[in-house]
Amino acid sequence: EISFKHILEEHFGNITKDQKQIISLLNQNNADALVFVKNLLAIFKYEAKVRKLLLEQVEVSELLKQAISPIRSLLEEKKISLQVTPTNFQFVCDLFEIKRVIVNLLINAINFTPSGGRIELQSIKNELGDVIFIIEDFGSGISAEELPNLFKRFWQSKKTSSSTGLGLYLSKQIIEAHGGKIWVESKFGEWTRITFVIPELVA
Repeated sequence: EISFKHILEEHFGNITKDQKQIISLLNQNNADALVFVKNLLAIFKYEAKVRKLLLEQVEVSELLKQAISPIRSLLEEKKISLQVTPTNFQFVCDLFEIKRVIVNLLINAINFTPSGGRIELQSIKNELGDVIFIIEDFGSGISAEELPNLFKRFWQSKKTSSSTGLGLYLSKQIIEAHGGKIWVESKFGEWTRITFVIPELVA
């Protein structure tokens, strides 16, 4: 099977630098399209109430490790430091879906954080058994005008062209399917904090 990866690794012969750039761009566009389609299908399932959560006992440190892994290259590319508050507890959720939420929120934070900046990720389990996740970036912030639109389907900020307008909308669908809630606070030009809460669930 021929893939972009095989071509870039020159399995089928040498290619020029310009050809590598074109193939890399095609590969990224292909990957972006695949993510878009997958997100869209997931949204349709949530809106139609046919998506069933696969609840299981999850170790939060393992969840965060899995969520951070796919976005490390993005952090390194912009030289952004991700500060994760050490924590250790278990809770019940759909691991795949909550991981998808954290990845979406981290990518969103990276898009709005300047090179050399930082992002903070924190998770807490309160006395009621509710689990709280907080992702905070210290970038451009979000204007009061844009804040009410963040969780609308296909909405895109004027500050970035890299968003499909589905990530935050899908994240909200996932959190609400868990019986939780998600919200955003921001000071324009300084910081943005996204918080979501998952209530205590039983697998």
